[in-house]
Amino acid sequence: MKTLKFVALSLLLLSGILCLAAQSGYVYSFAYPDVDQQASSSVFLCSDNSIVVFSHWDTYDFVNTSGSKITKLDPQGEFLWSYPFASGSWPNITGVDIDVDDNVTFIYSDAGCCRLCKVSSSGIVSDISEPVSLPKPPMFSKALRTPNGDIVAVGSALWSYNMSFSNYCTTYCRFSAQGDTLATANWYNTHYNMPKAHDLSLLDNGNLLLTCVLGVGGSTILEINLAGEVINRYDIPPTYDPWYGITIGDEPDSQSHIIAYGVDNGVSVDRFNGGNLEHLFDIPSSIMDNVSSMLVTTDNIFLCGARGAGGSLVKLDWDGSVIWTWSQSGGNMCEYVIHGGGMPKSLLAIDNSDCIYWAWGGSNRLVVTKLLPNGQVANQDPSIPAPHTKISHYPNPVTAKVTIKYATEQLQGNLEVEFYNIRGQKLLSVPINDHHSSGEIELDPALIQARKSGVYLYVLKSGGKKLATGRMALIK
Repeated sequence: MKTLKFVALSLLLLSGILCLAAQSGYVYSFAYPDVDQQASSSVFLCSDNSIVVFSHWDTYDFVNTSGSKITKLDPQGEFLWSYPFASGSWPNITGVDIDVDDNVTFIYSDAGCCRLCKVSSSGIVSDISEPVSLPKPPMFSKALRTPNGDIVAVGSALWSYNMSFSNYCTTYCRFSAQGDTLATANWYNTHYNMPKAHDLSLLDNGNLLLTCVLGVGGSTILEINLAGEVINRYDIPPTYDPWYGITIGDEPDSQSHIIAYGVDNGVSVDRFNGGNLEHLFDIPSSIMDNVSSMLVTTDNIFLCGARGAGGSLVKLDWDGSVIWTWSQSGGNMCEYVIHGGGMPKSLLAIDNSDCIYWAWGGSNRLVVTKLLPNGQVANQDPSIPAPHTKISHYPNPVTAKVTIKYATEQLQGNLEVEFYNIRGQKLLSVPINDHHSSGEIELDPALIQARKSGVYLYVLKSGGKKLATGRMALIK
């Protein structure tokens, strides 16, 4: 009997070791051609450890050149599908939650109208509600579902506009599960042209706790009820850059919340409980300049934000000791205000094996990283920037013929360009026979004529590995 027990225990330990050994991290990088910046906004972890990432892109001219997209990666970090939202009048997508069937509920808003939507595990987007008109065009930064099924969202809204100046207000909306508008509230500040709500959390008493910019040079914590009425207001000293956010994490098994925000020499981490702000520890600027999102577990605190011109992710003990840090090059875009909207939030997720998922935006590139519990990715040196790849096309839009331009530093084998519809269904593959690291190919006009008008995706691959993705509009 003892022998059997020993064998069983040995097998159990071996299976655990094999399971840990089988874990692998990844770094997924995606670049939009002709886009100046991307910013991630949410990461949702599916039941099989695939992930759904919400992101936004913009260009510097701000003229009908902004958009949003939803991307899904498989458990190994390989591209599964992407659903782009065409450029328009400041489109904005804000994730709410994910259900047991891996359907993600989100809010889509554009030019003052918003509607509740759902994207399935296979990438099919459907409307839950009809479009709802709101008095102020909303751009939400954080949304969540209350215990009774309602959805609450906070962000910024356009207050007034003229040719030289735009004023924004902090905004709050509450919707039913069917998308009906139940409550709205706006808070203004004439001394600061970009007030906005950064983060949102539920309180045990049924109220909401949100962080926002209302004062000059500092932030405010508001406790509101579901009707949007202010119950309490707490101002944070003006010691940090309000262009960035102040983020909230729910402390496990406690009614307290962990608050993190940028200060002069790094990031301050505090405990907020009933109006009292207790300072816990500081993170030096050598690790993180400003913070954008937080994930709190029983054992650790994870913070992501900016360090210099790149991104930074840090794992901490509860006493503030740094366990590991991870840096990502590519520009300080985790908190970039996409088309004047709210700050991106919910950029972290953690699975049952304590692997952490982080989405980062920078330059024209979106980077999604899965880190092992020790903060590493197999065969990946975070100090080495990802090799650069570009793919684009002209003319734009496409009418009768199109030329694809490409350049890559990751030539690993045969090159090809694959074409997909917006549902992620593969349509055709065009080989590139010269095997050069850069060049052009012209698509056969007959292939274009065989397709209907619409939006299509194209992917550059080398040796079967995806390198870059572009999007084209076909008009016939």
